[in-house]
Amino acid sequence: MTTVASTFTADDQRLSNPRAAMVHMETCSKRGYASQRAHDLRNGPQPSYVDVTRSHRNRVLIEPPPAQEMRRLAEERRNQRNPVRAMKSNAGIAVIGIIGFGVEAAKAFAGLGHDQQDAALLEAGHAIAAEANTTLEGMVWHDDETSGHGHGSFCGYDLDGTPLSETMKRGMLAAFQDRLAEIMAVHAPGIERGRRKSDRLAAGASYAETLHKTVRELHQSLPLELDAQRQELEEARARVAEMGERAESARAKAAAAEAQIEALEARLAANEKRLDERTEELGWLALEVARLEAGQAEGLRLEAEREEEHNRRLKAREVELGKAMAEINRLKASRCAEIQRRWDARRSCRDRASRLDKREASAEVRAHQVAFRSEALQQQAKNLDQRSKAVDAEIVSAVQIAVKATTAVIRGDLTLTDGKWQGGKNAPSPDQMKPFWPLMLPALRHVAVWWAGVKGRVDALPEQERNAFFEKLPTEEPGEEDDRPGF
Repeated sequence: MTTVASTFTADDQRLSNPRAAMVHMETCSKRGYASQRAHDLRNGPQPSYVDVTRSHRNRVLIEPPPAQEMRRLAEERRNQRNPVRAMKSNAGIAVIGIIGFGVEAAKAFAGLGHDQQDAALLEAGHAIAAEANTTLEGMVWHDDETSGHGHGSFCGYDLDGTPLSETMKRGMLAAFQDRLAEIMAVHAPGIERGRRKSDRLAAGASYAETLHKTVRELHQSLPLELDAQRQELEEARARVAEMGERAESARAKAAAAEAQIEALEARLAANEKRLDERTEELGWLALEVARLEAGQAEGLRLEAEREEEHNRRLKAREVELGKAMAEINRLKASRCAEIQRRWDARRSCRDRASRLDKREASAEVRAHQVAFRSEALQQQAKNLDQRSKAVDAEIVSAVQIAVKATTAVIRGDLTLTDGKWQGGKNAPSPDQMKPFWPLMLPALRHVAVWWAGVKGRVDALPEQERNAFFEKLPTEEPGEEDDRPGF
């Protein structure tokens, strides 16, 4: 391990500390994070200051996740707070950080082996993440620029779902510098914490010096680059006049490019939304698979109790059928009572007509009137007789259809699927059941539910027992065998 002698005078507090390690952190959107990730992993075109002949010396300690994965992690943490609105497309899903060194600190860090450097960077990255209550998701070391430095990637939402853009204030940023210096000093003695901006300003440093010194410290030979940049700037200013005519064309192209970018962003947002929807659908499918597996296990458990459950459900079937027949008998009794009431009314009318005949026998006109009324009453009586016969026929038809429908449910010709009844060729037609449907529906539902639970047990019976079970079902309509019990 190497320590570097300081060439820095302690009295000059205006300058930044050349022995310092520093970290710069900032939040970025999904688009900004994707761009930074491409830079960290050297994907695509790179800035001119990158020496591609040295890029093989870069090291990926933790590969930063793709932008879509980082956004998903940020949304998971954000959803802990039950937000009302969806996450914006430009929300700060990540925090990107750069770990750099002063001139002397860079020499001290360069004296470490690669394994020691990686351990120091990872320890520092995790400590900074813990300080922010988040997680380190990526760490890359760049050695193909003017000065070696590390790039860290952190989730932009802390473990409680709060965006770091709200919590990463001055105090936390200062704590980042403290943790970094403490860890680097352990691995490379001689590395210190950078001087605070307020201390340097108080010592007489200009504001510009506090803004740009840290950038110069990131690159050992940056002053040479600054001179080259100044020369390039002078050359660029000389070319400004020549580029005047091309400015408008460039602006038009830039506007078209911006429009294209906006269109691509809109398509990207739509694709992200569809991806989220598909992810949610996959989640529901996984829950459904789990539910079906649980149902299968429950079915195996019930199979072990087949005999006991079979007897209990048969008894329940008898009870349900008894309830259905009792309901039909009640309706029949109600109809009979109505007919009896009308017959009593007819008798009362006849008695009254007879009394009127006796009292008004002497008046011929009154007699004709009474005779006319008597004929009307007789016609009503005939109508009542016809209605009584029709009611009897309706009752018989209702019983026949109820028996046929019940049998159809058990034989699978009348099924309840997704809340709708489907009839086969041996089931009563909708027109036959329509007049009695409100009365039959409760009983049929009980029979359908009962049969849904029993059918598997009946199908599992030996063939002889299963045939005996179905032979017990009514196959003829009531009335065809008057001596059959219950009809």
